Amino acid sequence: MFLELFLDLVFVLAFFRLSQQLLEHLSWTGAFQTLVLLLPVLHVWAYTARFTDLFGPRNPPIQLLVMSMMFGTLVMAAAAPEAFGRNGLVFAGAYVTVRVGVLAVGVLLLRGHEGQRNPVRLLFWVGVAAVPWMTGAFLPGGHVERCG
Repeated sequence: MFLELFLDLVFVLAFFRLSQQLLEHLSWTGAFQTLVLLLPVLHVWAYTARFTDLFGPRNPPIQLLVMSMMFGTLVMAAAAPEAFGRNGLVFAGAYVTVRVGVLAVGVLLLRGHEGQRNPVRLLFWVGVAAVPWMTGAFLPGGHVERCG
């Protein structure tokens, strides 16, 4: 299916941007910053694969959700080079929006089903984890200066 191929291309672009960033800032600080950005991208990738596996990628509402997740990932990839600077809020906001959005749709799709407890629980913990992401993005001067 073309949507699944496009999804893979979006993540290839995100991984390329992160590797390019690491090459431009080849230091311990640059490696740590790249790792901090790589983990949420990997998390979105794994969760997208799991979500489409659970609900079926041919379902039109799921396809719409996957397209929105791809858009969020593109925003994260675009913001990655300056995520520890002026684009921190863009990167963190896109990550949190993708995670909360997918889980909220999962809660709605599983309404009345016993399996709904899992996305509700995950939604709570994603909300808790969103606090440090958004706090770090809003802190004035809270970014680490690039060494290089």
